[in-house]
Amino acid sequence: MRGFVRSPVGLSLDALAQRYGCRPSSLMGISPLSGESLIFDMAIVSASIENDKLMKTTGGKIRAKRAGWSKETRGELRRHGNR
Repeated sequence: MRGFVRSPVGLSLDALAQRYGCRPSSLMGISPLSGESLIFDMAIVSASIENDKLMKTTGGKIRAKRAGWSKETRGELRRHGNR
């Protein structure tokens, strides 16, 4: 579950849950009465908080910007960096 929670899907679940005012587990169809739903919700929220903290650092901002670059742009930068 940890890998799933930290993936873009997990972060999207948190954003959707905040937008619609519900819990991430309800979007996944997990019964709200089960303990599994509480653990899942806590994992999603903690991953989201960690991601927010990371994005506020300089390294996080650089990583976010690089993630938006196309494959060709990254290849071009690598070729120029090796000279």
